[in-house]
Amino acid sequence: MKFILFLRAINIAGQNIIKMVELRSSLEKIKEFQNVKTYIQTGNIILDCDTYDHSRVKLEISYILEKEFKVKSPQISVFDLEGYKKVLENNPYKDSGVKDCKIMVYFPIDKTIGHLKQQFSEDEKTDVEKDENDDNDDDDEDGNSNKSKHRDEWEVIDEVLFFKFARSYKDSKEYKNLTKLLVKIPHTTRNWRTCNKILNLC
Repeated sequence: MKFILFLRAINIAGQNIIKMVELRSSLEKIKEFQNVKTYIQTGNIILDCDTYDHSRVKLEISYILEKEFKVKSPQISVFDLEGYKKVLENNPYKDSGVKDCKIMVYFPIDKTIGHLKQQFSEDEKTDVEKDENDDNDDDDEDGNSNKSKHRDEWEVIDEVLFFKFARSYKDSKEYKNLTKLLVKIPHTTRNWRTCNKILNLC
């Protein structure tokens, strides 16, 4: 079975510094792991393992991170290939026409999506989305509304939260509000470009 793993808070702001080539070398020493790949420095791992289930794969990698790389309490989001393909298929914004870097995918740690659904009540979602710029209601040259194209949007589907930026996270009130809600819910985030690249590497 092929697994995709996303490590949280790796190589960020000088914390949990890990060279992916070294991590890959360590993982290749585990006889149950084959075809180990890593992608960029944010902690993305692809490997084959026919012996362990999701939890055992996660446990083995957590042990390596703690023992060899001194990462305290590693947090990892784990998917098998079919589950990961479903995540990408579920993205409601994949055909929205915005740049890949403006779509963020939030992967929960330890299946915490239940807490997300409870926290993101419809009232909170409405409150998050109510502050829109005046130009969000502009029409295009054919008289069609550009509202959905020019506003931030987000959606929770199954295990994952998808967020589409109209412009930049620096200008996004919705992003800032959601970040406040997410701060106590362990998760790790990748942009849509990275998500697709990882699938291609599988």
